[in-house]
Amino acid sequence: MKFRFFVIFFLSMFLAFNNNIFAVESNNIPLELVINGNSNQSIVDRFKFVMTPKDENNPMPDGSVDGKYNITLDGVGIFNIPNIEFKEPGDYEYEVYQVKGDNPQFEYDTSLYTVIITVTNSDDLSSLETLITITKENSDEKYDKLVFENTYFPIKEDIPDTSDINIYLYSSILVLSIGYIVYNIKKINLKKS
Repeated sequence: MKFRFFVIFFLSMFLAFNNNIFAVESNNIPLELVINGNSNQSIVDRFKFVMTPKDENNPMPDGSVDGKYNITLDGVGIFNIPNIEFKEPGDYEYEVYQVKGDNPQFEYDTSLYTVIITVTNSDDLSSLETLITITKENSDEKYDKLVFENTYFPIKEDIPDTSDINIYLYSSILVLSIGYIVYNIKKINLKKS
């Protein structure tokens, strides 16, 4: 009889608290880098991005170090921030930004994105579900991915301004030609006289 009581008790406790036993992972969060001013997309440089939690107790993707998840992209492309495992319902808020690089040929996108992952119990309380909302600082618009747009400025080679040189050259040739003509006219007039 005692054995049945313990089995029923533990089974009822399991069913009462089953929403804390399940875990759910967020879907991948896509991060896209676009480089404007580079039509052939052949410029390769290293770009760094950081994801940080608003609350230090928020779960983070595998590979996070010191409460930050670092992303490095070599040139344009899409990177999927790995899944994050959640064990309890709630709103989990994160920020994602680009670390400004030191290449003078790039203007780096300074956008600050907020990612809110809302974790809820399923309708039948048998599992957890997630909903991801992405917004950008100073905007009410919602996004389906994090898009950073950097601008590339090619180095212009210094081409000397030859416009002044041409004017001096042509002026010198003109003066010498006039001098030559005047000299020859005087020489001809001296022979005639």
